[in-house]
Amino acid sequence: TLGRLEALLLRLSAEHPRQTTYRDLLIDVYATLAERQRRLRFRDPARAAAELKRIGDQALSPVLGALLGSSASLRLPVLQVLMATRPGAAAPALARRLGDTDRVLVYQSLVALGHVGASTGLDALATLASARDGALANAAIWALGTSSEPAALKTLSGLATGPQARPDRVAAVALALGARGKSDGFELALELLRNGDVVARPAAAWALGAIGDARAIPALLDRL
Repeated sequence: TLGRLEALLLRLSAEHPRQTTYRDLLIDVYATLAERQRRLRFRDPARAAAELKRIGDQALSPVLGALLGSSASLRLPVLQVLMATRPGAAAPALARRLGDTDRVLVYQSLVALGHVGASTGLDALATLASARDGALANAAIWALGTSSEPAALKTLSGLATGPQARPDRVAAVALALGARGKSDGFELALELLRNGDVVARPAAAWALGAIGDARAIPALLDRL
């Protein structure tokens, strides 16, 4: 079973700390276990949450070790574990990866930071969301949309309506609100639907549908 395999690999990793093969295999096991619990969370939320916390605690050390390394083959399972277990302690290591020259790794780290939701990660995302590089900024905005933290919504609101708001980022904010799918983003999405430009309005309409608040129906009908 996966449980026995986890126990074996934990022992071998402890006995042979310089042999990263055991660590890498262990991360694959944790990624499989985490994905299994994510699928089961609707059936037994409390049990799935407890198991995801256990996985996150156990996996943190090997995952951080792999994250600070350069193995491309480990990126997907590492990110799967981080996004499923959301350990705040991983945020500083992920934030350091945002300066990497590998753009794929940067984008993957952005998304993982959004899921982790720790203040360190959200601060890094907020900084990148105002970057000159439009593609990087839009990726950071989307990553903010994967966070359920109130601080993420505050940042998104500032990017869309504050004095530093840029038209080319407002549509990205609307899409992030839809990705977030939380009711606390309803008013901002409605504002973007009513007063956004031709690019932002369709994105805001999608966001309102994702949020699912019936109060949006009259405004959506007005745009048909």
